[in-house]
Amino acid sequence: YVIGGSEGTQASSTVISAPMLPDGSLGAWQGESPLPVPVSGHAATVVNGYFYVIGAVNSGCSPSRDAYYTKLCPSGLCDPLTGSTQNPWRPTSQLPMGMANFEAVYSNGALYAAGGGNWNCGPPSDKVYRAAIIPETGALDAWQEQAPLPKPIAYHQLFAVGGKLFTAGGF
Repeated sequence: YVIGGSEGTQASSTVISAPMLPDGSLGAWQGESPLPVPVSGHAATVVNGYFYVIGAVNSGCSPSRDAYYTKLCPSGLCDPLTGSTQNPWRPTSQLPMGMANFEAVYSNGALYAAGGGNWNCGPPSDKVYRAAIIPETGALDAWQEQAPLPKPIAYHQLFAVGGKLFTAGGF
């Protein structure tokens, strides 16, 4: 899947996917149901059959608090509560503050969002937030602030291994 991003000077709501073939190559790319809003500088992850897209850069330099999710169904993306493939993206718990150019990762039943910033519009952040995933619906519970990163960072990678979160790269 490829979700949103920049199409030159404009953020995109486009979602596309390509099937992975038995030999490991990719089949043809095809359009999926678009996001409800254009996004760029967002984080996205898949957990237990649910697809999450959080944060982004809105027009100008405003980082977004928005979070959306959908379910991966055999027929494509579908509404996590109704199963409908029409407009399958649902809003879920907003971030406590706008975040862009950050990373998100899943560990121990929750999503973690860390760092971020926009090099054109202000300094990076050391904030880390955690939102538990509600198993019955796939929605996110309220975000809770966690211990901050040792220093502000954006444009980095975040991953979870062995009960720890790691960051790599960025500035």
